[in-house]
Amino acid sequence: MDIQNLNRLKETLTIRKMEMIVTLAELKSLTQTAEAFGRTVPSVSLTITRLEDLSGIKIFSKRGQSFVLSEDGVALVTLLKEMLRVFYEVAPKASSDV
Repeated sequence: MDIQNLNRLKETLTIRKMEMIVTLAELKSLTQTAEAFGRTVPSVSLTITRLEDLSGIKIFSKRGQSFVLSEDGVALVTLLKEMLRVFYEVAPKASSDV
């Protein structure tokens, strides 16, 4: 995963999209991920496809009905989990300071 791909990806990543990628990586199911986010399967699929197309990073591969992480996907999800951990650690402190 090169820096140009990460730069393109950071332009469109929201916390919700990060959570969606991590959830799909954990559940390996588009249907269960869509249910977890209260979205339709086509909506989640389109979100992931757009992120992959925009970034040039193939995050997932489909094997039967399961979604598995590519090599770059593993690196990305590891990074996203850490970013989300920091966000959830800092966000409550920041809102209590307002």
